[in-house]
Parts: sequence; structure tokens; C-alpha cells
Amino acid sequence: MNDTKLGKSRMVSNYLGERSKPKQGCLTIAMRCEGGGEAQPEHAKRLRSKLREQKEKWEAKGTFPQVGDAILRHGEALAEDAEKWNGLYEGACIHLSDTGASLVKLPKAPEEGTWAGHRFRFRPAAEALSSRREFLALSLNTECPQLFHYDGKAAFLYRTFQLPRGLRDRLRSDGSIDANPEDRDRLEACFRDIAVSLNGLDDAHRLPLLLIGRKSLVSRFEESCQYPQGEILATHESDAPADEEGVARVCGAFCLRQYEAATRDGLDELEKRRVSENGALSTDVAKIVQAAESGRVALCAIDREAEVWLKRVGFDELREAAPGDGPEAFEALDCIFAEGVQKGATTLVVDAERVPGGGPVAALLD
Repeated sequence: MNDTKLGKSRMVSNYLGERSKPKQGCLTIAMRCEGGGEAQPEHAKRLRSKLREQKEKWEAKGTFPQVGDAILRHGEALAEDAEKWNGLYEGACIHLSDTGASLVKLPKAPEEGTWAGHRFRFRPAAEALSSRREFLALSLNTECPQLFHYDGKAAFLYRTFQLPRGLRDRLRSDGSIDANPEDRDRLEACFRDIAVSLNGLDDAHRLPLLLIGRKSLVSRFEESCQYPQGEILATHESDAPADEEGVARVCGAFCLRQYEAATRDGLDELEKRRVSENGALSTDVAKIVQAAESGRVALCAIDREAEVWLKRVGFDELREAAPGDGPEAFEALDCIFAEGVQKGATTLVVDAERVPGGGPVAALLD
């Protein structure tokens, strides 16, 4: 099993790709949301306050006269849509443009901020987006194993499998079948039947499989079965959930642990290469932007808060810029994050003191 690999999420790549291009105007809001969905009225109230503040700034400067009202309308509509705020989370990153609103729920409270310009700011949502994976999840609960599809945000019941009644009773009562060879054989036969069923699913040839359940059941399934896609992950829960909300909670926590482990491993690798190989680690922001756009970044760490503004000159030259230099100016660190994630690089957004080399970004280039 691979517990630290960060997989490329098609859904996240699409999200970033659709929102990375310059716009007539857009707004990003990062805010703390203590209490998650249960405190939705308070979150909506704070969002409306931030929208009013932004409206006053735009009116004072005459900014975005063509699209500003539409951006604010979509923000108000999001504040009113209580259903979109459901769930467990501690923060939100909101992307607003004249065409719509998107809410990314964050597992941890972010540093609050508001960014208006021609491009969205993605780094406030970096942890939520980078940790998001799509896979099938098999909950090996003792009532009946259930297969779910986890899309990075929610889990959807795919299929339910049956265990023989006597075997269910035995697993529920004492959790052990090792003393009875007949029970072991029956369980392994059930697991093989599940594996045959998985083999007939297109998604099982495309997506990893996360096993959820007691360690003894998870280990026995791994020993008994071959999975078509080949990548089997596991998380050990004494009571494997049997509902979509519970499975989504377990899957989300598993993804976050994977991301945190990959962050530690990635920073260790960057620091090791910085110390041992002169010139192997690039800290040139413009060079890393170009490498990220062409898919040549293998691993990078980016300062969560710093800003480096660039603009394009000619075909491939990048020069220093200021935020007010128009649509051609862009915040380079956010660009590196978005391009890196879309193209499968391990892209880590961390506090400034954790970036190897002391600059705003450090990267290993292919």
C-alpha cells in the first residue's frame, strides 16, 4: 500500500483549469467558519459583510463597472443557499465572478483575506484541493460490505454486498473468525465474489480502492483478492460506516493524512536536495512558472502568503509587475500552484519558514 502518494484529481484539475484564465473581474474570499454547516447563518452574515465592504471599495475606485454588480449578486445568492454550506469544515474559500460562485470547504481555518483582480486566488484552498482524491471505497462493515464512490467531496453508495447470516452474527458478536476454518473459508469466498464484481466495473479499472474496516478484515481482503486498477489503500476503523456521510468523513480524513504525510516527505526531499546537490533546487520564480506550465515541475514548496507579480512580454519572457498592471499581470506563486496541481506535480503550500532555501518557492524540475 502507498500511504503518502498524492494522486492527480481529475475534478480538481478541471476546477483549476476552468478558473485559471484571466477574467474581466473576480473576487476570492477566505474566511474562518467555526462550527461548519451548523453555523451557516453566521457564515452567511459574515460573507454579506465582506461583500458590502468590497462593494464600497469598488464604488470608491470605479473598479469593475461592467461586472462588479454581477459578482456581488452571485455572492449574495451563495450566502442565501443554506444547503451549500452543509457539512464538516472549519473554513471556506469562495470564488466569485460575473458568471457564478464556488465554495471550497476547508478542513482547517485559513488566514482570512479578500483578493479582487482578474484572476482567482487559489492558495487559501490549497490544502483542500491538493488533498482531494477520487477513489472507490469499500466499507467492510459487519452487516453487509458496501461499495461507495468518493469524488473528493462526497460519497455515493455504489453497491451493497451480502454476507451469510451466520457469518454476520459471528463478526458482530466477537469479531473473530480465526478459530473456525469454515468461517474463514466462507469470508474469503465472499471477498472473492466482491472482487469478481469489482472486476466488472469500469471505475475499478480506473480508480484506486480504499478499504475501510477493522484491520483483520482489511488484511484478509487484501490477501484474498486482486484489484483491477492495482492500487489498494486502507484505513482501519473499528466500526466501518454504513452511510454516505460517515464514509465521506472517513475518506476526507484519510486524504488529509495522506497530504500531510506527503508534505513532510516532500519538504524533507527538497531540503536534502538543497544541501547535497548544488543547483538541483530551483528558487527562480519565473523559471519555475515556465516549468510548471510545461509540466516540468516534479516537486515544489510554495509560501502560503507571499506575493510575486509577473507579466508576460513577448512569447516567453516574464518580467516583474504590480497587481494593478491589468489582466496581463498575474500572481506567480498562485500560478505555480494551479499549473503544478493540474499537471500532476506534488505541489505543497506551506508557511514561509518551511520553504527550503528561504525564498517564496523551491522546486525540483524535470
